[in-house]
Formats: sequence, structure tokens, C-alpha cells
Amino acid sequence: MKISEYIKLMVEKTGKEKLYKKRLLNILILLTEAKLDLQLTEFDYFNTEQFVIYLKKQNYKQNTVYSHFQTLRHILNRAAREHSVNPGYLDVKVYREETAAVYLTPQEIERIRLLEGLSPKAQITRDYFILMCYTGLRISDVRKLTTQNLIEDK
Repeated sequence: MKISEYIKLMVEKTGKEKLYKKRLLNILILLTEAKLDLQLTEFDYFNTEQFVIYLKKQNYKQNTVYSHFQTLRHILNRAAREHSVNPGYLDVKVYREETAAVYLTPQEIERIRLLEGLSPKAQITRDYFILMCYTGLRISDVRKLTTQNLIEDK
């Protein structure tokens, strides 16, 4: 079985959230672009390494390469439970890169809150940003918030 067929089956059968399916389909696209839509038995050390090299040639950051590699590894691990898979992919190692935490101090956030002369749209954007600073939520999560999510402080 080709890896593209297996990934499509995974997407079809999974009950997991949309983001999981999107990650699988993204790997499918990358494998196709890298011309690595191979049989599951062909994902040996060399071909798995070729996938990593392809990602690096596309100028992906190291942590993105790591994330894509981990997704591919997850797919191959799942496939190995049901099909004949070359275990050579297990020998490929990709590491994360240390990242610096970037954050604003409470004083910097307060200076942003006090900004004047902003358009109504910029004021909304500022308010979303401040909420995100204090809660750690992403913009996609902030936009889903409703009054149901608020808890009164008694």
C-alpha cells in the first residue's frame, strides 16, 4: 500500500478533531511534493532521511521540520501495526531547537492598553491582543469566546 492511500484512510477513519486531519493531509502534500509517495515498505532510513532533507531545502525552520517528521513517524508507526513497514525510518533522528520565550511585561501591556487615537477596528484588535497576553489564548480561541465562557468573580 502506498503511504498516500494509508494517510487518506487514516483521515477517513479518524474521529479526532479537524486539526489532526489537517496535519495528516499536510504531510500527504509534502510527501507528494518531495516525490516520496512510496509503498509503506519503502520508507527505509534513506527515504525517510530524504523527506527531512526536502523539508530543510524548502527552508522550513528546524522545529517545523521536527514537527512534520514526528507526524510522518506517527503515520508509519500506525501503519506498522496493520501492514508490513520497513523499520528503517525508526533510525532517523530529528531534534528540536531551543527557542527563546518572548513576552511583554505587565507595564508594557498597560502602555498598550492606554494607547489613544486608535480607530475602532484598532481598538478591538488591541483589546483582543491584551486578552491573549493575559490568558495565553490564540486568536482562533478568543474569537470563539462567548458570555457563556465568563465566570463571575464573587
